[in-house]
Amino acid sequence: MHEITVLVADDEPLLRQAYTLILNADPEFRVVGEACDGREAVKKYDELRPDVVIMDLRMPRLSGVEATAEIMGSSPQARILVVTSMTTEEYLAPALANGASGYLTKDTDGDRLKQALRDVAAGTVALGPVVAEKLVRLVVQNRATESALPEHETSAPASRPAAAPLAEPLTPREQSVLDLLAEGLTNQEMSERLFLSDSTVKANLARVMHKLGASNRVQALVLAVRQGLVTIGE
Repeated sequence: MHEITVLVADDEPLLRQAYTLILNADPEFRVVGEACDGREAVKKYDELRPDVVIMDLRMPRLSGVEATAEIMGSSPQARILVVTSMTTEEYLAPALANGASGYLTKDTDGDRLKQALRDVAAGTVALGPVVAEKLVRLVVQNRATESALPEHETSAPASRPAAAPLAEPLTPREQSVLDLLAEGLTNQEMSERLFLSDSTVKANLARVMHKLGASNRVQALVLAVRQGLVTIGE
């Protein structure tokens, strides 16, 4: 089994210690370093080259968003998992836009944190349930705002084009997987909810992303919302 190396970047010493204790107690993970601010996170990443960085967003000297941008700018292969108490658009959108591979809230339990680290290390995107809902709501709100504007105000190059209709509709099983993706479930949780094997869930997710023209889970969610394929509760 490949050991997943982790750099923990958070300005709260007790949280850094908690992450380190939880992860080092599992032979699948090894915390190779800690950083107390964004600037140190960038420096430690360059020195240690961990598989995944656990990144807080509100930190002194350099924010987690800025640190993510610097790390991804110099090392596009880096994997960064944001773990924060901040889930507003002000933090969520820039973190994902700057290359974060996952986004969890700080009330995430140890098992979900470990699964998110596995997913991110494997090159997939990990979103917590609260974050997934926030992302869906954000896309819905932006779409509603754009549709309410006059045509000349939405025709700028920066505006997002409407998603093209699907050439091939989703099957009922693929739709079920997409619905659970919008809830922020991991592959393992989808397997348990749908009574499917992990490989079957992965295959259905791959087909969903292919049909939507998405390269990752975040893109799949955004495109699915624009297509009206997923909805959110009131």
